[in-house]
Amino acid sequence: MNSNRKISIIKEKDSIIARPPSPPRHKQSNILFITNLVRPFTLLQLKNLLQRTGRIEENGFWIDKIKSKCYVKYETEDQAVETRHALHGVTWPVSNPKTLHVDFSTTEAFDKALSSEEAESAPPSAIPGTVEDWLREQDLKREAEVEKSWERKGTMREWDVGKNDKDKERDKLRREERPSEKRRHRTPERSPEPAENLKRRERLLQIT
Repeated sequence: MNSNRKISIIKEKDSIIARPPSPPRHKQSNILFITNLVRPFTLLQLKNLLQRTGRIEENGFWIDKIKSKCYVKYETEDQAVETRHALHGVTWPVSNPKTLHVDFSTTEAFDKALSSEEAESAPPSAIPGTVEDWLREQDLKREAEVEKSWERKGTMREWDVGKNDKDKERDKLRREERPSEKRRHRTPERSPEPAENLKRRERLLQIT
C-alpha cells in the first residue's frame, strides 16, 4: 500500500489521510518553508491550498522563480501548525512525482528571501570608470536626446507643423529671384547702328 498522500485542488472535496506528519526539524513558528513543489500549477491555486488552513499575512508569501519552494507567513502559529499537519508528505499537484516537504522557518530566513528577490530585480550597478560604465552613459545620453526630440515634436502646435520647411522654401525662392531683379535695373546697352548708317558714313569718307 502506498503511504504517500495525494491532494488536488481541482476538486473541492479532497480526501487527506489524517495521520501525524514527521517531527519538524526547526522550532515551531508562524512561518512555513515548503519545498518539492513541481509544476504545473498557478500561484492562485497554491495560495488557495495554503489558505484552507489559515490566513496569510499581508506580504507574507514568497516563491522562487522556478516555483520549486516558497515561504508562507500565517497570522498565528496555530494556523502554521495546522497547515504543516495537512500538507507535509502530501503529493500536490497530483502530477508531482515528489511529496511536499513542509517545515517551520524563521523571520530572518523569510526576510532574507524577500531581500534577495529585490536584489535580483534591481538593475545591475557597473563599476565606475570601466568601459561598461562609459558605454552605459553614452546609451543614456542618446536615450535622453531621443526623448527630448520627441518632446519637442509633441509640444509643436498643429499649425506649426511644416512651418520650418515652408520658411526654407520661401528663402530659397527669394535667393533665386534676386539675380533677375538686378538684371532688370541695369542700364540698357546701346544697340548697334543700322547698316544703312554705316554705308552712308563710308560714302562720306570716300568723298572727302
